Amino acid sequence: MNPNTKKTDGVALVFQSPDQKHSLNVRQTEGSGTGKLADTEKVVSINNAEVKFASNDKISELLWTNGSIVFYIFADPNTEIGSEKTLLNIAKKFH
Repeated sequence: MNPNTKKTDGVALVFQSPDQKHSLNVRQTEGSGTGKLADTEKVVSINNAEVKFASNDKISELLWTNGSIVFYIFADPNTEIGSEKTLLNIAKKFH
């Protein structure tokens, strides 16, 4: 919920593994700015959109905007779903 407008301005989907040790998180919020993920971020492209990717030993994450909605996907980097390739394929479904 946006504290300024008191309205919901985003959606979050969380997919949890059966053992609850791993999750895939997909979030979208209103906005156009993406900010910075980490010092290790790199920029890749999905359908001509700039997508930021960063990964360390705890999290792999993607961040991008279509101009009015900001999308953020993150997962455990030690799983297949947390790989850059898999996260990019998931992101393509939302772009």
